[in-house]
Formats: sequence, C-alpha cells, structure tokens
Amino acid sequence: MKRMILDAEVREPGPSRARAGRREGKVPAVVYGADKENVAVFVDNLTLRKVLREGGAQALITLKVDGAPDDAETLTILKDVQYDAFGEEITHTDFYRVTLGKPINVTIPLHVVGESPGVQEGGILEHMVRELHISCLPKEIPDHVEISVDTLELNENLTIGDVDPPPGVTILDDSSTLAVLVKPSRIARLAELEEEAAAAAAAAEAEEAEEGEEAPPAEEGEAPSEEGAKPAEEKTDGGSE
Repeated sequence: MKRMILDAEVREPGPSRARAGRREGKVPAVVYGADKENVAVFVDNLTLRKVLREGGAQALITLKVDGAPDDAETLTILKDVQYDAFGEEITHTDFYRVTLGKPINVTIPLHVVGESPGVQEGGILEHMVRELHISCLPKEIPDHVEISVDTLELNENLTIGDVDPPPGVTILDDSSTLAVLVKPSRIARLAELEEEAAAAAAAAEAEEAEEGEEAPPAEEGEAPSEEGAKPAEEKTDGGSE
C-alpha cells in the first residue's frame, strides 16, 4: 500500500464557491470520519490526478490541511471520486479519516490471472465480479486481489469463496456469488445444438424401426377371427308337414 501526501486548504461550503474553485483548477472535497466534524477543503486538480495515477484509489493519503488546526495533518483514504458527465474532469472527492490500528471497509479490484483450459478449448471467459468489498487495517489494504482460472474447464465457474485473500484481509461479499465462468462460444453452442438434434432424430428413427419389428405380418391363409363374422344360415327343405 502506497503512502502519498496531498496539500489541501479550507474552503467555504456552498455550490458557488465550489464552482469558483473549479475555475481556478481546484477540486472541492470533504474530509470526514473518526468522530470529528466534516471539513470542506480544496485540493489541486493536477496534484490529485498525480496521486490517483501513482497511488491508486486505495492509497493512504496524508492530507495536510492549511487552515484547520485540528486536521493539520490527517491520514485518509479516498472514499469517493466524482467526475463530470464526460468522465474526464474530477468534480468532487471525499476523504475518510483512518486510524492505523483500526480496520476499515474498502473496495478493491478483483484481477483474473492464469489460463483457463476451457478457454483454450474455444470457450469464453466471463467476468461476473470485478470488485470486492473487504475489511482490513489501513496499512494492509492490497492494491488488488487475484483469482486463478488455471483449472477452470468449459461450463465451470468460480465463486468469491474461491478467492484466496492476503493475510489480514477479510472478504465481505457473499462467498456463493459467481466471480468468473467459462461458457461455450456462440458457434460452439450452435454446433452442440445441432449434434443434440441429430442424436434425437436418430433415436426416434431407431424407436420406429423397433416398433415395426415387434408387429409381424399375418400368415397367408389364416382364418379371420370369429369376432364380427356372420352366422351361417340354416337350410330348410321348404316342404310342409
């Protein structure tokens, strides 16, 4: 976990002052947590971007606040970074005060590593979860957590319960949640469906052939059954007594 330093200055709360600060290349932010009052500050836009680029969203940031005696130097993490509608300009950030000996809840990336045998057979690897919610001490926050797909075959999956977190890190997400899976490609699935249809048709033909063999034809000259036969007419001599 990287440790970064970022200068800040106290600002007056309010949207008009925030807009004015943005025009001057500053990003409005709020420092909160640790049972202290919230402090509205400005941080330099370019410096903040450098911190994000070099330290990542999980970096520990020592925030040096000019104009706040109680928060002159505060250890924080970035809890939220808001961007404009185009996702380019940072419009606001939240800094959360942390204590080194107290666990905190943060979100970190989940990285997939390794080569799946199922993918080598033509399957498609699908990421169902890309972030994990974890709890750990601030100094033990990892940059990311990995899940290996080296044994993942076609039509198999891994859950969050298969993730092996670093020592001191507790995963807060449901362990039964699907993390990654390997499914057949569309072409492979069509071929599979065609094979199933052909097998079903062959089974139906075989069944019909068996039914035909079980009913042998009647033998030549066989007398008709008595059922439905007309009774023989009695002959009389037609004479009177």
